[in-house]
Amino acid sequence: EAFDKTIESAAGALVVVDYSTTWCGPCKVIAPKFDEFSDKYPDAVFLKVIGDASPDASKLMKREGVRSVPSFHYFVDGKKVDVVNGANAEAIEAAITKYTS
Repeated sequence: EAFDKTIESAAGALVVVDYSTTWCGPCKVIAPKFDEFSDKYPDAVFLKVIGDASPDASKLMKREGVRSVPSFHYFVDGKKVDVVNGANAEAIEAAITKYTS
């Protein structure tokens, strides 16, 4: 519910969601880059969902169709507009710039 409210309240801003788990090696590798992007693109909202942190997080990942981690979902005006799967920093940033410029 808090997730949905955050997505909806972003009003025109890009929301980037990083779906990961605590046991995922590539997730740990890309995490500092995701943090760097959140500093580099202050007009976007960056969220992290750690799927094995709580039952609610796990349900959210299932609801959003996350089948592998890391997975990055991009939302504008409450609608999912893009998905990047894997720890590919260039692809993650390319999608950010696509929706923030």
